[in-house]
Amino acid sequence: MCCKASVKQRGAVFLPGKHRHTHDPKVGKVTAQRVKALVKEEARCNLLKPVSAIVNEVCKFSLNNLLCHVQYSF
Repeated sequence: MCCKASVKQRGAVFLPGKHRHTHDPKVGKVTAQRVKALVKEEARCNLLKPVSAIVNEVCKFSLNNLLCHVQYSF
């Protein structure tokens, strides 16, 4: 399946393209990307700390446990 949806930008204005999306939105994708970015940033600062501990810490303190019960693939 190939989604042909597009957006055109003119200055600060975004205009939809000719085609609509052919798929459902990916629920939680933005949150997953934020968790991933925070984990990577923390891992760069703590090279010897286990990733599982970093993920738990990020979920506990940074995101107030929002959607951290979902397993993310890094």
